[in-house]
Amino acid sequence: MKVGTDGVTLGAMAPAGGRVLDAGCGCGLIGLMLAQRGASEVVMVEIDPAAAAEAADNAASSPWAARISVACGDFLTLPLEGEFDSIVSNPPFFASGMLAPDQRRAAARHEDGMPADALMRRAAALLAPRGTVCVILPADRMADWTFAADLCGLKCSHLCELTTRPGAAPKRVVATYCRDAGPTEVSRMALNSAPYKTLTSPFYL
Repeated sequence: MKVGTDGVTLGAMAPAGGRVLDAGCGCGLIGLMLAQRGASEVVMVEIDPAAAAEAADNAASSPWAARISVACGDFLTLPLEGEFDSIVSNPPFFASGMLAPDQRRAAARHEDGMPADALMRRAAALLAPRGTVCVILPADRMADWTFAADLCGLKCSHLCELTTRPGAAPKRVVATYCRDAGPTEVSRMALNSAPYKTLTSPFYL
């Protein structure tokens, strides 16, 4: 899975302060964006060896190489040291439907290997006391992920609904979870709108 709208949107919106973990980093897009936005340290984890190698090459070629490390392994079981101020993921969120014929593409798209409850449980265990978990999801999967987060003591603090045009129903959501959230703050943004272009313009040549 290469660069796409989901990854760019999450990289531009997710909290980027302090020590950051990108779970399932793919080619490293989101982690690189968070480093560009000022994260003091970025740890990127990717289970696919070829993708992890690509992420490492991309990080090494970037101006932020000294602040980025890449680990090849399963986020759910890989030993990781310390706590993280922000954990981000563009997770494999499809729970039904036909698997992609390419096994690597199927792993990147379908949640069989990293379901919501497992990802949230692992993220909660690695999270600093005031840290956040931020994911991008299809709008119709939001309830499942929020339930999984709730089981781990995490609440949705902010929800940004993403639409293809003003007034349309949201297709994607960016959800941010933390331990001490009050009522969920909800916002909405249309892709390719002026605010969205302003948000993402620092990451395009």
